[in-house]
Amino acid sequence: MRHWGAAHKHGWVVALPQSPQEYAPDIFSWNDWDWVVPTVVENYEKVCKSYPVNEAQTILAGFSMGACVAISLALEQTIKVKGLLCVAPYFTDVEELSPLLAKIKGRRFRVYLVASKDDEFCYEVAVKLAQLLEDYGIEHKLDIYPAVGHSFPPQFEERIPEALAYLLDD
Repeated sequence: MRHWGAAHKHGWVVALPQSPQEYAPDIFSWNDWDWVVPTVVENYEKVCKSYPVNEAQTILAGFSMGACVAISLALEQTIKVKGLLCVAPYFTDVEELSPLLAKIKGRRFRVYLVASKDDEFCYEVAVKLAQLLEDYGIEHKLDIYPAVGHSFPPQFEERIPEALAYLLDD
């Protein structure tokens, strides 16, 4: 909750699924898609039963592979959302999103991307994703930070209200 706390402070319900796949101490992975999708969907449904969740104001968010999971669930419309907030999104092949982006072309949908220039894993992914979103006419914003590597930018929590306002703006 450390990085997403500002959303909660501004009245948002924040649900954070945690992968049980430990990659390294305190570092978790989302590699088992057969487990990931049903687990995240099931957890989301539990949140919807416990809180008044408005689909028209629902944003999926994630960091690295978590952003990949969020993007996939949103674009496949497995979970209906208004937008995405993705920090250091990781994909092996961003072009694989093209068929999904084609399906939502023209739909009211926004994406807010955050990346660091020196993130060896995700900077190029974020830039390519932003270009792909542009190609499909999907509204997006790309915030690039100079040198934070593969991590959250230090100002991230301060920027959450701005990101959410952008994603929800009609």
